[in-house]
Amino acid sequence: MKRLSCLYVDTEVARQYDISALAPQLRERAEMEGISLYVWPEKYYD
Repeated sequence: MKRLSCLYVDTEVARQYDISALAPQLRERAEMEGISLYVWPEKYYD
């Protein structure tokens, strides 16, 4: 997952995994209606 820049996952599933350990570049997180969104902050995009 080195090149992953965005991840949408069910919040219940996200709670089962340590997303920050699996994809440490995904530093920003938001929750909306049962979906968790993890993104690589825009300032790090090439």
